[in-house]
Amino acid sequence: MRIGFMLLALVTVASAQDDLIRQLKSPSASKRRSAAAMLGRKGKEAAAAVPALVEALKDSNSLVRFQSIVALGDIGSEQAISGLQPLLHTPDVRTRQLVATSLAKIGGRAAAVLTEALQAKQSATREAAADGLRQLGAPKESRAALRAALADESGTVRAFAAWALLPDDDAATALVTLVAADDARSATTAVRALRAVGPRNETVARCLLAAVASKHEALQWNAASALADFPKQVLAMRADIYPHLTRARFSVRAALASALRPVAKLHLDELFAVLRAHDQVAPHVALACADNAAAAVDAAAALLSHEDAAVAGRAAHFLAAMGKHAKPQVTALAEAAKRPEPVVGVHAARALWVLERDATLVYPALQRGLSGPTAIRLLAIESLGSLGPAALDAAPMLELAAKSKDARIARAAKIALRRIRK
Repeated sequence: MRIGFMLLALVTVASAQDDLIRQLKSPSASKRRSAAAMLGRKGKEAAAAVPALVEALKDSNSLVRFQSIVALGDIGSEQAISGLQPLLHTPDVRTRQLVATSLAKIGGRAAAVLTEALQAKQSATREAAADGLRQLGAPKESRAALRAALADESGTVRAFAAWALLPDDDAATALVTLVAADDARSATTAVRALRAVGPRNETVARCLLAAVASKHEALQWNAASALADFPKQVLAMRADIYPHLTRARFSVRAALASALRPVAKLHLDELFAVLRAHDQVAPHVALACADNAAAAVDAAAALLSHEDAAVAGRAAHFLAAMGKHAKPQVTALAEAAKRPEPVVGVHAARALWVLERDATLVYPALQRGLSGPTAIRLLAIESLGSLGPAALDAAPMLELAAKSKDARIARAAKIALRRIRK
């Protein structure tokens, strides 16, 4: 009886797999893609589906082709290699990347195929091959070819080859050189490699910091993010990092702030010097201070009464960014919100709204902010809108703002009015 049930289960599984193989010929592209995905999830058990999936590599729908490539890698049968190999030469970058990954998953004879592709005329094919060998762990029989690829004319090929050969010293040296190159793609690949498995030393950290000043946005962000993995070096280089915190683009500043978190406990005074001197850094300094919140909040609260309104305003902005950590400073913020300078009052009011959600505490300061400089006026308008009907008395001033020649002011005022009157 038990054997009978087992045989029935095997027949049922085989029947279900046959149905999926037949579904690869369905008129519906979504059904074909779904069938390929389900076959891939079965792994080695779906080896019988390999010929059908290889045939599906010619499907007219790109998503079906992509899913079939992935499925062949997940099944892991060397039988798929001959079908995947020609696609290393396709002009489509996504196809090449998926094929390289699937060949790496299959392993075995795929290593020889990828090694051979390192000699292809097309740099795109060599790049995919080097990346595949990296994912395969740079097998012994491929290392000589990878070393030769360190001299490839394509920077991205050199980057993937060096990544594959890490932690070899010559590979690390090649990656550091590539980070300094003007080619954004190869430099970004080199940064990813150094972050993943590269050496953690000052030379690498310095080259990452230099890349933060690159003109290429993706490279800037990747390099700034990678510095978070170099806490000792960041501590030593902090004086060189602070200027980037004040002038880099928003996403890069945020990444640098994350890298500076270990610094905050030891050098809070330095970070606050940056806060006191520069606009638009408060959220980033707050992010850096996340692990030292109590001390940072106390230090910021002491600045709320600073004679320089700009400094007091930045302190209030910082406390708003600290969120719930600033709760002990509600009284100090309420006093700051009464200051006549719009830059202090608006930022203090915004911090109070984050902490208390009490419109009576924040409305007067926000109303005064409507007569402030453009940037503060814009913040006041947006904040009044968040109060909803509690800010109805400000409607006449917002109606005037909605007619402003400044498109940002006019648009913000119209949105605020809709929120107030709903």
